[in-house]
Amino acid sequence: EWLLSKLSEEQRKKLARSFSYMDLCAGLGTTLIVYEAIRRALNKHALCIHGECHGMTELSKDRREALGRRLASLSFAAPILPRNADLTANTSDCVLADILFMGIVCVDISQCSSTPKSLTDPKGSSGASWMEFIAYLDKLSLEDRPKAIVLECVANLGNNRHIQGRTEKGTTLVVDALKERGYIGEWKIISATHFGLPQRRPRVWLFLKMIGGIGPKAIQTA
Repeated sequence: EWLLSKLSEEQRKKLARSFSYMDLCAGLGTTLIVYEAIRRALNKHALCIHGECHGMTELSKDRREALGRRLASLSFAAPILPRNADLTANTSDCVLADILFMGIVCVDISQCSSTPKSLTDPKGSSGASWMEFIAYLDKLSLEDRPKAIVLECVANLGNNRHIQGRTEKGTTLVVDALKERGYIGEWKIISATHFGLPQRRPRVWLFLKMIGGIGPKAIQTA
């Protein structure tokens, strides 16, 4: 409420608009719940936003079924695809959206993993889903790419991990890969306790915005 009170009339108008989004590796639909909470909070201040979901993906059958029940309870309709981040077989059937949310699969990244793997290792669950996502972006023209990307993963993505004789920091890999594809942004570890909830659940959140350009030109601009 404090933030909304500081907005000018022009800024309020910019918030009150429609957009499309996708939720990849959706799990149990946490992103959807957050979006709905934000939408209702803004509506209380006469700021009506409307996000049209162009699709959700989840590889696990059990989670897809649970997600379907959750959507039904919210009277929310959206296609749930049985996959991770592989959204297209070719450039003629790409699914497009203004904003893209994705949960980076944490199986090989979590501190609890007994078989840690690099985020760029296609043999791991985490690496495979991340490489699928990068392949999807590469198939899109600059004009068709999402205007913003929001990524979430376990906090260990932001730590230095020693894998097969080398040190890797997942957040650096993610930011650098997306910088080459026209995005610039930041990451931060956020816990539920930051919002007054009685649960310590730190997660890495990355927020990236399209700035234009691809490859070295994009990196120079960033």
